[in-house]
Amino acid sequence: MSGSIARLLLLGVAFHALCILSIFGIYFQSPVESSIPSATYTSSPPAKRVVIFTLDGCRVDKLFKAVAHYADRYDLNPDSSSTAQVSSDSRAPFLGNVMRHRGSWGVSHNHAPTESRPCHVALTAGMYEDPHAVTKSWKQHPVPFDSVFNQSSSAFIYGNKDVAPMLARHAPQATEEHYTAREEVDMVREDTTLLDVWAYRKMKELFARGTATRDPELYRKLHDDKLVIYCHFLGTDLTGPKYGADSRKYLENIAVVDELIEKTEKMIDEYYGNDGRTAYVVNSDHGMDLRGDHGDKDPSKTRTVIIAWGAGVQGPIAINKTDDKGILKSVRKTQLKKHWSNLMSSSFCCWKQMGNSIAEFCIINGQVALLPTIVLFGWAFVGDLEPIDKGYELVEAEEVEKVQ
Repeated sequence: MSGSIARLLLLGVAFHALCILSIFGIYFQSPVESSIPSATYTSSPPAKRVVIFTLDGCRVDKLFKAVAHYADRYDLNPDSSSTAQVSSDSRAPFLGNVMRHRGSWGVSHNHAPTESRPCHVALTAGMYEDPHAVTKSWKQHPVPFDSVFNQSSSAFIYGNKDVAPMLARHAPQATEEHYTAREEVDMVREDTTLLDVWAYRKMKELFARGTATRDPELYRKLHDDKLVIYCHFLGTDLTGPKYGADSRKYLENIAVVDELIEKTEKMIDEYYGNDGRTAYVVNSDHGMDLRGDHGDKDPSKTRTVIIAWGAGVQGPIAINKTDDKGILKSVRKTQLKKHWSNLMSSSFCCWKQMGNSIAEFCIINGQVALLPTIVLFGWAFVGDLEPIDKGYELVEAEEVEKVQ
């Protein structure tokens, strides 16, 4: 009798051990797929260089509020329903002009956890959280993966100490600079926007040094094809928790970044003699709630902005104001239906202020990495887990697909 009980207990232990191991076998898998072949989109990519701006922790509704359609000037009153108010120190929003007249824009949908590290990997490599990161205390991806940086000829990355080194880790051709923890504390104590200004100044120093007489090697790198410049603006991610995402300070931070992006484009155009071979991408790793918290899959944290313009990027597409919202081809139509239904039924319709006459697109965050790779490399790198439709190429003009 006792032997039967012992055998039954051993069988139960073995069964439970098998079930536990099966869970690891099913779910504890790396998203890196090195066997996936690259998808070639064009043999002659239109861009020689891509500049990427990531607004850390920027809520998509607040950014669209700051650059709303027909807004002549910034109104930084968070309680106002309009953004058109002139003051002595106001200026026209640059990104609003880009969205209306020069580029493509829309909403990118993220995955949980909405934290900087996995979200930055999704934006630059097209893949999400690697379960094996638990062995590295969730601080880095233990498995090497392709990204826009290790596929570039040269890459320059500026930003936070937790983000910049991680992005450059698997890219030997990448040069990264970051501020120290002490410098970050000092800048945040004075003004969180100084973190964004720091990144802009580093980029300005880069082009100031990159002359044929001062630094011939840097000059060569800056003029090579497949150049990637990445600017990480951390200010909004710290302004939100400090003052609230519905505060005047938060909108002011967005206004500062808007001006820095405008100055960057002007600086790059002057450096390259307006050659028209630069593409620009503005995105955000995650949003936040009104208190500044993030990490879960609340819509305020998973919905982020995506704006692209420049070489190879489709410009604005006009649609009939009486039509349904236009969405460029991207993810499956059933997904778009679900996402758009959620958008239209939520308080996140602030981007309606951009007007109904321009088509916006709706994509998954893992697809954002394909924007720079297509216009710069002409192909999608191996390992991207969110394949993009051939009809979504930004290299060519594309018709608008309505979600019925």
